[in-house]
Amino acid sequence: MLDKKVIYKELYINASKEMVYKCLTTPEHIVSYFPLEKVESNWTEGSSILFEGKESGKDIGKIINLVENEMFSFRYWNQNHFTKNIPQNEVFVNYLLKNSEGGTLLILKQSNLPSDEYFSIMNTVWKKLLNDFKVYVENK
Repeated sequence: MLDKKVIYKELYINASKEMVYKCLTTPEHIVSYFPLEKVESNWTEGSSILFEGKESGKDIGKIINLVENEMFSFRYWNQNHFTKNIPQNEVFVNYLLKNSEGGTLLILKQSNLPSDEYFSIMNTVWKKLLNDFKVYVENK
């Protein structure tokens, strides 16, 4: 069995948990800071979620947890992972929000990454994505 890699990132954002959560869970916001063209979901636990971008293709998944102003987690699969579209191959993303020094500490965990190569790519990509997210939210 493959040793599935896990990415952990923490980021301080000078904004309220309410604003951070809103920007994480509103399609109009998401396409403004992530390289995506479309995000679709009805934003309830267990509902489908779709992230679509020119370069990344389609991330197709389900929302696992959605706790207003506290947590957002989902699982997804993408053909770019070069795996079969089965539950064991889905990648998990969890955002946890905590009050911190007048702002918000965003804790990201991405798990069940399909390969060392994908882990390396995403570990680098998350640095840029989270920085872009921070700049976007702090300027709202």
